[in-house]
Amino acid sequence: MAERKVYKHYKPEWEQVPPPPASFRSILKWGDPNEFKEPNERLFTFMKQELGLTDADFQRKGAEGHEAVPETLATPPLELEHVAFFESVCGKENVSTKGYNRLSVAYGKTMYDLYRLRENITENVPRAVLYPSSHEEIVRIVEYCQKQRIPVYVYGGGSSVTRGVEAFKGGITLDMRRNFNKVINFNDPYLRESLQDYGIIIDTMECAVTWEMMGRVHEKVRAFAKSRPNTVCMTHLSHAYEQGANLYFIFIGKFCDKEEYAEYQFGIFDNIMEQGAAMSHHHGVGKMTAAWVEQSIGTERLNIFRALKKHFDPDNIMNPGGTLGIDMTEAQKRTPKFCSRTWDNPAY
Repeated sequence: MAERKVYKHYKPEWEQVPPPPASFRSILKWGDPNEFKEPNERLFTFMKQELGLTDADFQRKGAEGHEAVPETLATPPLELEHVAFFESVCGKENVSTKGYNRLSVAYGKTMYDLYRLRENITENVPRAVLYPSSHEEIVRIVEYCQKQRIPVYVYGGGSSVTRGVEAFKGGITLDMRRNFNKVINFNDPYLRESLQDYGIIIDTMECAVTWEMMGRVHEKVRAFAKSRPNTVCMTHLSHAYEQGANLYFIFIGKFCDKEEYAEYQFGIFDNIMEQGAAMSHHHGVGKMTAAWVEQSIGTERLNIFRALKKHFDPDNIMNPGGTLGIDMTEAQKRTPKFCSRTWDNPAY
């Protein structure tokens, strides 16, 4: 259990209770369900000053996601004949169509994912979850899915920050945690869960830049990020190369809902794209920034990826639904609103 911080003045009720089993909270909870982290009083005071908050803003929590995940989801379970085949490959104990298991692999760890879980939103869920235990099993699964045109998604450690694991087209998800888990121990950032209970978001956006463009990308992105009142924006460089480096933008602010948070996040992406930086550095694109890819690299370059995708995955069963923007509709692509603009002055 985490250390209880001692405050001289008012102290909010930071979460210190493990989430209920089979609840939405148990899916959004980061790392060990028995581990928590609460801010010390100095950080709490700093947030109130910088974000324009008072003790009154910490009297009542928002949606926490303690409700049980329903067995019936909007996405129906996989047909029995397909389930029977997968059970013959992996064993009955390694195939599940239960609602909780399917939802547990539908989202990663972006703040937008956590918002949806807190609000009991169950979208883009696979129709079955498989827990393979060998390379040979995976080969048989993919071969079968190729023949049956069943979309395939993969869930690894569960820390995706690009919406890369969402099953936009249903299908199945291969959950690698049960039988391919060789991680012994790691340190997790638990603090943001405690803060999000009160609507305070800590999140990061990263991009790759050349040395020549670094100055203007840093200036323009921070100008937008800091144009939102009572929002903290910090920037650092964590990887450097001969050609350039990455820029990590960390922001802290109080947001009223996931829509406001997404709009702010999209504004940051608008400015990253406008200044010519790569939409990602080492986290990949996923479905979160796919809507900017074609504008960022150009249609001709994206067509190269389309050709490669068509060659290696002719039926588009591997992670379909928006990754890289290859199979996005025109309506799904982003029309920038905040390029060289401020939070209170969008383009339209």
